[in-house]
Amino acid sequence: MSQSSVARKMTAATLIMGSSILASRLIGFLRERVIANLSGATRETDIYYAAFTIPDFLNYLLAAGAISITFIPIFSGYLVGGDEERGWRVFSNIFLILGAAMTLLVGVGFVCAEQLVPLVAPGFSGVELAKLARVVRIILPAQVFFYLGGLLTAVQLAKEQFGYAALAPLVYNAGIIGGGLLLAPTLGVEGFAWGVLLGAAVGNFAIQWLGARKVGMRLTLTIDWRDPALRQFLLLSLPIMLGFSLTVADEWFLKAFGSNLQAGRISFLTWARTIVRVPVALFGLATGIATFPFLSKLAEAGDHEALERRLGQALRLVIVLSAVSAGLLALLAFEGTYVIFYGWKMTLDDVSRTARVLVFFSAIVVAWGVREMLSRGFYARRSMWPPTLVGSAAAIATLPLYWLFMTRFPAWGFGDAVDGLAFASACGMNLFAGALVILYYRRVGWEHGRPLVTVLGKSLLALAIACSAAYAAKRGLYAAGLPESTLWAVALRTVVIAPLFLLLFAGVARVLRLDDIANLWRRLVGRFRRSNDG
Repeated sequence: MSQSSVARKMTAATLIMGSSILASRLIGFLRERVIANLSGATRETDIYYAAFTIPDFLNYLLAAGAISITFIPIFSGYLVGGDEERGWRVFSNIFLILGAAMTLLVGVGFVCAEQLVPLVAPGFSGVELAKLARVVRIILPAQVFFYLGGLLTAVQLAKEQFGYAALAPLVYNAGIIGGGLLLAPTLGVEGFAWGVLLGAAVGNFAIQWLGARKVGMRLTLTIDWRDPALRQFLLLSLPIMLGFSLTVADEWFLKAFGSNLQAGRISFLTWARTIVRVPVALFGLATGIATFPFLSKLAEAGDHEALERRLGQALRLVIVLSAVSAGLLALLAFEGTYVIFYGWKMTLDDVSRTARVLVFFSAIVVAWGVREMLSRGFYARRSMWPPTLVGSAAAIATLPLYWLFMTRFPAWGFGDAVDGLAFASACGMNLFAGALVILYYRRVGWEHGRPLVTVLGKSLLALAIACSAAYAAKRGLYAAGLPESTLWAVALRTVVIAPLFLLLFAGVARVLRLDDIANLWRRLVGRFRRSNDG
């Protein structure tokens, strides 16, 4: 396959996954708006969000969230080697054995829920812990559907088919919304939990089963404990199982420390994180998911120069787009939060507090995007330990900062305790990404890393200049008497500040010769013209 053909396929895959993730995040905003408006920033809402910690831990314990990362290189190896039949036998073995293991873990969690919940929410009272245990039990079985669905999705991605996989998050979020609207008026947040279970069963399992069948899935009900491929899969997954990367642990830390604060603080953190994850998912995650099968095949074929070239192109683009997104999030934190959440039980004070947290979280966007891409550079080479060890070290190093900034931020005058938790999160994620950059390019050679560092430096400089000027303009609007919290004022600030920031960023980028966005635009226009010609 020619290099131009690979580039076109990667671009198309990125657009498919990016469109899916964007649609999913928009539905996710609707989901969070329904939760916020029906429940408000209350302790009950905090309970709902805290209930995901134990299921997420079980998911992480069997590397379910990264199952495509560990399985795709193995399955791709059989595809590249022309032995697809063997690949399906390996798939079946892992599907049955690890599916049974996840079911067993879910059963243990279900039985021991009362004993486990005080560990994840130490600040909750006895009545709150009892309700937390009930919600945990509803959500837990969804992890089986996530795990098996992850394998079903992985084989589709390995065969470069993205359509059914793109539906999973859309259906999952729709299930949560439906459960909340139908059941929350009588069951409270437990209604949303039932929606989680339904969405996972349909979107992450049933639809993915159909997608896997379409790409030729052959599931055999035979278990082989001695299969070398099973041992290989477990060895690849072991680093993720044993290490607790900051990307995942950060959410646990925020909920655990947040449970010691006033009611609603976990909700503020969760809502702000929901917003910040949109650009992370749209650029970092979508690009990572779409490019990983191609990177894995290049690694399996031994073409490491092409691998680094493709990874570098994708990574530089992610950095530039993430920098633009971070600026918009910081400048329009209140406006975005207002539009997404304000109404019913979500008060203006709740909007303002969530927006303050979002400003601190905006410093995560670039680092998270870099981490998503560089981790896949390691994984494509079947090098699983480095990202896990770096992520675990970052989690351990950052853990004291959560307590420090939560307790000291108010005294220092930088914000309240929940702002301190968000700042600790941003510090840790940037530490994680920086360490990963150094480790990766020390391994593959700094000749591949210098363009990345150059683009990063130029992007951050353009971001600083454009943000400063746009923020001054925003302060000018306030000084002119524009109110803060009416819909027309929010809309006016958005239509003035967003284009101003984008023009300033583009102007500085042009002066600095930051060409990655222009190159992407040319590829997209070229693809559009070819589609029209066809």
